[in-house]
Amino acid sequence: MNKRSREILSRILLKKEYQQETTIKELTNIYGVSSRTIRYDINQINDFLENNQISKIELGKNGVLQTKEDFFMSKEHLLEEEFYTFKLTKNEREIFISIMLVCANDFLTLSELADELMISRSTVIHDVERVKTKVKKRNLSLNSYPNRGLLLEGRERDKRLFILHLIRQEKTVFKEGPLFYHLLNIVQKNENIVVTEEMIEKVINEAEHAFGLFLTDTDFHYVKYYLILALHRMKQGCNVEHYISENIETERMALGILKQIDIFTSIVIKPGEVEFLSVFLGELRYLKKTTSNKEIVKIQVITRKFIEEISAKLKIDLNSDYIFYENLTNHLESTFSQVNADFEISSIVKEVLKSYPEVLKAAKESIGIFEQYIKRSLDNAEIAYIVVHICAAVERNRNSNDQYSVLLVCHGGIGTSQLLIERLRKYFNFHVVDVVSAHDLPGTPLDEVDLVISTIPLEEPPMNYIQVSPMLSDKDCINVGKTLSTINGHELVDEEVEAQKKLIQKIQMFINDYEDKKEMSARVTKELKRYFGLEEEVSLSMLLTEESIQIDVECETWEEAIRASARYLLEHNYIEERYVDAMIDNIKINGPYIVVAPGFALPHEAIDSGALKLGMSLTRLKKPVSFHHPLYDPIDWVCCLSTVDKEMHLKAMFHLVNLLQNDTFRFEIDHATTNWEIVEIIRKYESR
Repeated sequence: MNKRSREILSRILLKKEYQQETTIKELTNIYGVSSRTIRYDINQINDFLENNQISKIELGKNGVLQTKEDFFMSKEHLLEEEFYTFKLTKNEREIFISIMLVCANDFLTLSELADELMISRSTVIHDVERVKTKVKKRNLSLNSYPNRGLLLEGRERDKRLFILHLIRQEKTVFKEGPLFYHLLNIVQKNENIVVTEEMIEKVINEAEHAFGLFLTDTDFHYVKYYLILALHRMKQGCNVEHYISENIETERMALGILKQIDIFTSIVIKPGEVEFLSVFLGELRYLKKTTSNKEIVKIQVITRKFIEEISAKLKIDLNSDYIFYENLTNHLESTFSQVNADFEISSIVKEVLKSYPEVLKAAKESIGIFEQYIKRSLDNAEIAYIVVHICAAVERNRNSNDQYSVLLVCHGGIGTSQLLIERLRKYFNFHVVDVVSAHDLPGTPLDEVDLVISTIPLEEPPMNYIQVSPMLSDKDCINVGKTLSTINGHELVDEEVEAQKKLIQKIQMFINDYEDKKEMSARVTKELKRYFGLEEEVSLSMLLTEESIQIDVECETWEEAIRASARYLLEHNYIEERYVDAMIDNIKINGPYIVVAPGFALPHEAIDSGALKLGMSLTRLKKPVSFHHPLYDPIDWVCCLSTVDKEMHLKAMFHLVNLLQNDTFRFEIDHATTNWEIVEIIRKYESR
């Protein structure tokens, strides 16, 4: 079979696994050839099936391709086919030659390359010339030595970067199993194999769970292929030189991965290898990140400003969408840590951009907020993935009811999965339990899940499972509806939770009728929440107590205002003295980005700059001072924030910035005469 015939057979197999039909017309559209050519390919496939004693494909009504029950046996025979059944494209040959040269520990001759690829010497000569041009752009040189052969020369770090570049092109060499395995056999010829693909996958997956960094499926495979080839280099004694890594969380993950591999092998892991892998991990996309970043508070503040501007441009209020705020913050944390990420816009994201031109336009007009912070321009791919998050929020804005418990399996990043979630919610009442990658599904508990929805085929799908297109076509909606009609969703507990909350409110109101019972009210409320098992989040009113608020404080400059606001946190051991100095230096370096609303500043510093525990202190100045903000000066409110991770304070800060948009709230706190009055105003508005 030719390559297209193999792809057609794989496609028919895939669709048959999920009870989907394949038509001649569909295949002509996909491959851009005539129906006659497709029929010729089907004949080739049928010859292959007949040779393996499998029933042939038949042409049914309306061009539908029909198969018999034994058709699935073809999958095993397809995978068993030898490499010579492939006819490599020019690009695939160049990737083979490049990887062979990078991984070689000695000279390679033109004859050796021709023999391994089963092509002529003249073809190899032309391919090598093109490879020479490409490696030169990667700070490497491919040199020919008389009577010895070809040798790729340069620093090891540049060779590894070249490997990453080849892997991330997402060409068929790293997608078609037989192709990659043949390449691996060539590279590892005459070598005792010390690691297997399954072992590498297991090590990466364990590291994901250990360090709270969950890769998308695409990036999971990037890491797997890199490690397989990198370990081959390390076994040859070729190690990356010292490489600067400033990302603590990915460095820990890199060290964890390589330590685990060290247990199974005799390979000595050098520090440069850990640092290089750490930088690579920092450039990847994640479904979830549960660890912290020292710049996260700063990113949270500017993300908030971006959402305000986008909401105004689209004339859709996205300010109260906490999911959007949290997911976009997590995505930007990963994006801003990337250096020369070199990833392309996927076809799914391109389809999103085409469907939401007004969102793309608004994002491009507002993106300067982020570019000013990172001091570089965002490229089209980075902007595109931000647009995906906005589109998800726009869809969520239209419908937010929950009914069925759903687990989503998605090969894209957070934004892509969230967009699909909201498109699903547009038509169905879903509660999305979690979003996982396909490689992480086997270890995910499904007891409380009504339905698993996946954008990719699953090797061992659960009982209640359906595959959909990432953009959710009309046919997908019909199939989901049919599937739901056979499922009894979990009994909802929302009403029970609401009843418990109302009970707490009633008891709290009763207690508050007594004088000077504030402490009793807080304690009883806390015990009741613990009794009913209600999740306790850190609210704004929990952080801003009567003691942590000051009113009518006199200051002459913005520096004095920050020191005054931080005084309570400093005196009560929430922060160290260096945290205050760091906040002031931060503004001197980065400007007044901490001014988040008219007349309101939110000074803070990096998590590791002297914060001891989570806290807030709110100060109302007697006379406003200038923070040199072009729009929001002068400032009469300063709220100092101390945070020890990236999540505990997030909802409280989110509510605070939202409340500042409420003119009535601002009027009431501006005219409050006591600290307790301000506490009650905050509690009243936060509970709405």
